[in-house]
Amino acid sequence: MKELHITKNRKNNIYCLMIFSKTPIFECTSSHKIMKESAIYSGGFITTKEAITVYSPSTGEVVFKVGKASMDDVHFAIQKGKESLKEMKNLQSFERYRILSFIAAQLGKRSDEFARTISMESGKPMRYSRGEVHRAIQTFTIAAEESKRIPSELLALDWSEPGRNKEGLVKYFPIGLVAGICPFNFPLNLVAHKVAPAIASGCPIIIKPASSTPITALKLAEIIADSGLPKNAFSVLPCSRETGEILVTNPDINLLTFTGSPQVGWGMKERAGNKKVVVGLGGNACVIIDESADLELAVER
Repeated sequence: MKELHITKNRKNNIYCLMIFSKTPIFECTSSHKIMKESAIYSGGFITTKEAITVYSPSTGEVVFKVGKASMDDVHFAIQKGKESLKEMKNLQSFERYRILSFIAAQLGKRSDEFARTISMESGKPMRYSRGEVHRAIQTFTIAAEESKRIPSELLALDWSEPGRNKEGLVKYFPIGLVAGICPFNFPLNLVAHKVAPAIASGCPIIIKPASSTPITALKLAEIIADSGLPKNAFSVLPCSRETGEILVTNPDINLLTFTGSPQVGWGMKERAGNKKVVVGLGGNACVIIDESADLELAVER
C-alpha cells in the first residue's frame, strides 16, 4: 500500500511529489547483521547509549533513530580497523572483485528500498533517489572491475653502467586505514565513492555519515556484512562533529577523505597531521544554456 504526498522541502522551499510505501523499510532485530534502532556499525550492529533522531526534511516527522557513537566507539573502530589491515592487504583481486560485485548486485535487488530510505531521510523526490541508487551500483561495479587492474610496472635500469642487466619493479600497496566523512546531499553514492575504492585497493574504512542522513549508510552496512569483507574492515559511525574530529587527527588513520564545504575541508587538512588527505569541496554543478538549446530538454535533464 502506498501514500501520495505533495510536500514542501523545508531547506530549499521546493514543492515535490513523493511516494512513500507503507511497507516497513527498517527491520528491528537482534541479528548483528540487520540494522536496529539506536545502533552503529563496527564489525556488527552495536546499540549505543545515546541516539540521533533523523527527521524527514519534507514532513518534519521522525524517520528513525540511529546510534550515536561515543569517543570510545570511534577508538574501538580504529583499533579494529588496524587489526584488519593484514587481512585486507592479503585479499586477492578476485576476492575484492567478488565482494564489490556482491554489493552492487544486492543494491540492485534492494534498489526500491534504498530509494525510499534516501527520500525519507533527505527529502529527495523518488525519481532522484532511484537515480542515486543506480549511480551507486555503477560505482561499486566500476570499483569491482578496477580491483582486477591494480597496476605494476617493470622498468629497465640500464641507463648507466651501474644499472647494467638490472630491472626495477614498481608495485602498489594499500595505503592503510581510511576515514571517510560524508555530506547529507548524496547519502548513498558519496558513501559509495569512498567505500568502493577502499575495498578495491585493500583498505579498511570507517565512515562518518552526515547526522541528518545516516540511515542509508547503515543499511549499506547490512549488505557489506554479508559480502565476505573481513568483519572489522568496515564501520559506520554516526556521531557529533566533536567526536568525529578523532578521525581527522588520529595518527592511526592513514588517509582522510572528505566531501563538503571548502571552509570545513581545508580546516580538516590543516589538522590532519601527516596523513594523506583527499577532499572534494564546494562544487555547484552549474549549467549554461545557450539560446539555441532545447529549453524543455534542458529543464528535463
